[in-house]
Amino acid sequence: MAQTAALAGLKVLDLSQRYAHYCGKLFADTGADVILVEQPRTGCALRAEAPFIGDRHDLEYSIPFFYFNTSKRGITLDLTHPEGRELFRDLARDCDLIIEDRAPGTLEALGFGYSAAAAIRPRIVVTSITPFGQTGPYAQYAADDLTLLAMGGFLHMMGWGADASLRAAGLRDGQYVRRRRLDDGRAGRSNERRGPARRRLDSGMRHDGA
Repeated sequence: MAQTAALAGLKVLDLSQRYAHYCGKLFADTGADVILVEQPRTGCALRAEAPFIGDRHDLEYSIPFFYFNTSKRGITLDLTHPEGRELFRDLARDCDLIIEDRAPGTLEALGFGYSAAAAIRPRIVVTSITPFGQTGPYAQYAADDLTLLAMGGFLHMMGWGADASLRAAGLRDGQYVRRRRLDDGRAGRSNERRGPARRRLDSGMRHDGA
């Protein structure tokens, strides 16, 4: 008898630009139907990240993009355009989870914050993965993986003696929050038992890495 994938039947809209692609990858690789939503022409920010296949600097040749988006489907939508927003609403009506990693307030400005999403589909879960969370004095700050590893405490464990701390081998932005995000996503499948408070998930990567 064929086995059913762990998250089969779960439908996810992935709005990742840079930080949250690995979260969507975990859902997709464990059976969820994940659709990566990118802006037309330029795609998501990760497409511009090296290294590139054959050292060809092209949006279709980014190795990090391919690695972090295995098993996903894809669509391009201009969320600043009325038609693009309406198409996104159509997708959200049949969706269980939205993953996003844009600067706090960006999704709300586009009309797709949690309240708007819940009005379309009351049981939907919206997960935001950003460097410092949605609120607080650092909320609007950008960061890369080295910044987050340092502020989360990982670099304190690296290096020798008086030498400068080193980046932990194999770690990059977002990966060390994967277990918590996967657990949160599974919780989303039973959100009707847990109540509305569990449907809006805010992950500050600095704090998850601490």
